[in-house]
Parts: sequence; C-alpha cells; structure tokens
Amino acid sequence: MTMTELYSTEEFERKYTYSGSDLGARWTREKTIFRLWAPTATDVKINLSESGHPEAEDIIEQIEMTPDVNGSWIAI
Repeated sequence: MTMTELYSTEEFERKYTYSGSDLGARWTREKTIFRLWAPTATDVKINLSESGHPEAEDIIEQIEMTPDVNGSWIAI
C-alpha cells in the first residue's frame, strides 16, 4: 500500500483526522506550546538554533515531542 492509499482509507481518517486549530507554535509569556500533525512519525524533535537556518550547525536546544491526540505531537 502506498502512502497516498494509506491516507485515503476511512480507518486512517477516522483515527487521525485532527480538527484542532492549534497546529504550529503558540507563544505566551509563560510558555510556548508546539503542536504538529505527523500521524506516521515514530519520533519527533524540535531543533532550536541560533540562526534559524537549517544548514547551519548551531543548534542550541533539541526538544522531544510526545504523541498526542489524532496523530498530533506536542511539546510544552
């Protein structure tokens, strides 16, 4: 089965449809919450870097995300 066929199944849609409106980074003075939708991932990490350029080797922190609802991942 191809990935396209997998994503198109009723079972996949029932289990992994995420209807929240909070994907991405949500910042407050107290904390930043990161959420992404990656239902086929087995491990997700956020790399925070000094420059923000993916080619640069200046990562200052790596944050592990944890699986959450409907195939989403979260880090607080």
